[in-house]
Amino acid sequence: METATDTRDQSYELTHAEGKVHGRQKQILSFLMQHPDHALSNMEISRASGLPINVVTGRMFELREAGLVCSKGRRHCSLTQRLVHVWGLSGKSQEDIPGALEAGT
Repeated sequence: METATDTRDQSYELTHAEGKVHGRQKQILSFLMQHPDHALSNMEISRASGLPINVVTGRMFELREAGLVCSKGRRHCSLTQRLVHVWGLSGKSQEDIPGALEAGT
């Protein structure tokens, strides 16, 4: 029986091996593309996109590792009031996202 860790590892390996963006990663990238001028916390992305925080956190890690998303600094989250990293599209992703989205279809 597969565990959550097995599933996470498979998703991570698939993203890196194929250079493709799948499922929830695609949803998050599409959301960030709609808000290119905003640096958002994981919680803000979760709330605004309707995706659960555990989904956003895991997929953001994968997208950062793939170089499609990067830190845009730190600030207080508008929802939690905690000092957090905020994320946005990387320079690489501006060029690579359309191809990654198509490849992952």
